[in-house]
Amino acid sequence: MRTAFFLFVCIICHAGAVFAESFNFKASEQYIVKGEAIDFTFTYDPYDDYIPEQLTIEFNYQDDHTIEHTVSFDDMDKTGIETSYTMVFDQAGYFDCRPTFRITRVDENGKMHRVTKQLECIRIGVANWKFTAGDSLGCIESTPALSPDGATVYVGSEDQHLYAVNTEDGTEVWRFPTSGPVNSSPAVDSSGNIFFGSEDGTVYCVTPGGNLTWSHGTGDSIYSSPALDQDQNRLYIGSADSCLYALDSETGERFWKFKTGSKIVSSPVIGNDKTIYIGSLDHCLYAIAPDGKERWKFEAASEILNSPALDSDGTLFFGTASFRGGVNDNNGLYALSSIGKEGKGIQKWFVKHASGFPGTPVIDSAGSVCVGSNDNNLYGINRNGGQLIMYRKFSNDLLASPAIGSNDYIFAGARDGIFCGLDLFKGDERYGRKEYWKYDLSLPVTTSSPVINNGYLYVGTCGYSKGALFSLFCDIKIEKTETSPSEDSPWPQFRNLSDNAGITKFRSDTIAPEIVITDPEKDAADFDINRRSISVTFSKKMEKTSIFKPATDDEEAYYGFSIEPIDSPPEEFDITWHNNDTVCEITLPENESFKPYVEYTASILSKAYAANMPEESNRSILYNGTWTFNTVEEQEPEYNYSPGSGCFLSLFFGL
Repeated sequence: MRTAFFLFVCIICHAGAVFAESFNFKASEQYIVKGEAIDFTFTYDPYDDYIPEQLTIEFNYQDDHTIEHTVSFDDMDKTGIETSYTMVFDQAGYFDCRPTFRITRVDENGKMHRVTKQLECIRIGVANWKFTAGDSLGCIESTPALSPDGATVYVGSEDQHLYAVNTEDGTEVWRFPTSGPVNSSPAVDSSGNIFFGSEDGTVYCVTPGGNLTWSHGTGDSIYSSPALDQDQNRLYIGSADSCLYALDSETGERFWKFKTGSKIVSSPVIGNDKTIYIGSLDHCLYAIAPDGKERWKFEAASEILNSPALDSDGTLFFGTASFRGGVNDNNGLYALSSIGKEGKGIQKWFVKHASGFPGTPVIDSAGSVCVGSNDNNLYGINRNGGQLIMYRKFSNDLLASPAIGSNDYIFAGARDGIFCGLDLFKGDERYGRKEYWKYDLSLPVTTSSPVINNGYLYVGTCGYSKGALFSLFCDIKIEKTETSPSEDSPWPQFRNLSDNAGITKFRSDTIAPEIVITDPEKDAADFDINRRSISVTFSKKMEKTSIFKPATDDEEAYYGFSIEPIDSPPEEFDITWHNNDTVCEITLPENESFKPYVEYTASILSKAYAANMPEESNRSILYNGTWTFNTVEEQEPEYNYSPGSGCFLSLFFGL
């Protein structure tokens, strides 16, 4: 049954009264926890010397046409009344209290008149529960993780414990002690085992009952969160000793460790081909094979504090931010190809943002990358790059990741303690996305990112060495209790799914193709007009007709690869394929040539799709591939002549 809160006020008046009374009400709180009470204060000021015989306030809480409570007042004087009513909210949700009051009078002819007025709405946010664990719970900077059955939520605390909390009522199930703060976010496997790190330098595996299975020491504190590859029984986790560790998830035995150039506070993620990606304070993002060997690395312009998010074509999105805060002109948001080339990561685009992005990006169902910033704003940007769009402005930093729900809402909290839900597809660029609820947690949200499960989200807070874990109802409509991480998003939360395993849900046979290399490169400024063709390299074998298909009697032609400005129609271009149909080359018609000092735009339409892939897979490239390049004047051949080599003569005479 949909729950709502309505207030009806009926006033029985003297004959001949005029509607000019003042009636107001307010709530003692707007944000409470289920089971707590609110005092509603009602104030009535009569008109001149008119005094009603009776004032009645009626409460209809369940929207079932039953009056749960009635308060009546008789024998009022000229000063009016002020009274309070205490209500206990026994259900989590977001309740609109919009009072309506009516004045009824009888005129000289005995005819009854009624005037109705509706006051401003007061919204009451009721959290499902708040877990504080008495005096022992410290700041929560760890992101919660859910058990496989959703009955238990696990979270680390700076009081040196991992907590297991009942998701139904917020009561403590058990706590596991370590010798250091637990800011690492736990990960949970399909059997319910919990894996996490501590600042005591140890990785722990704990059973669903809270008993230690194994532990493994590293050389320094652990802020990183583990990634789990259950197919290979592997656990990957970073350490402040600058190393990424690969452990056996069943025994804790170390397979290998990989050394980076500085401390690791980022958490690893696992790609569709089992490659492990992790950032370091040495400014580098690393791609590491399951055997511990480096596949490639990419050097960013600033420190990497967060984990990358993986798109459905393998694109990696991550931000950079100054380790100790502050503005740095080198900070920004990166998009990299997961393919790599000659030991180096391939940058797709970079958006500079001096305030930096300390949290992990997420990806919404429409393909926008969403990320919070140290400038107090939540931003979105198209996965193909472009301009940052402000989604919401807070009054303090956003250090944690947002989360995308299955109802196309995005949830985010900031250090000002405000946590809100926004509609991803409503709003504008000036005022941001439409807010459909918010909750004042009264404690800062720092690095604890929200996790969604079964209609509720869980998030930790931290302030003055005290913290709390909250359970909040996701949707304003009470009957919608199945909100989950968006299945249409390839990476909806900090660690992807609610188990915090940090692994993509795409396999190599379902991952979308991507544009790996363009020739000329994007924004090339020295393209030689003597050239006749350009090319693009895809990550997979492509279906040729999705790029170029001549017209037939039954079907229109399709031209998915174009160059502008070129006057000739697309059918006069020559398209050839190389390297097992992964490289597509387009050549100008005989009567065309590139002109000097012109900016050209090349495009691959998103209808281009991979060959030999299942229909239900991500067959098409995710967006139109568009890039520009500039030509220069005709270039002289480079002969590389050196005296006495004979090379100069051989070029002309074939010697």
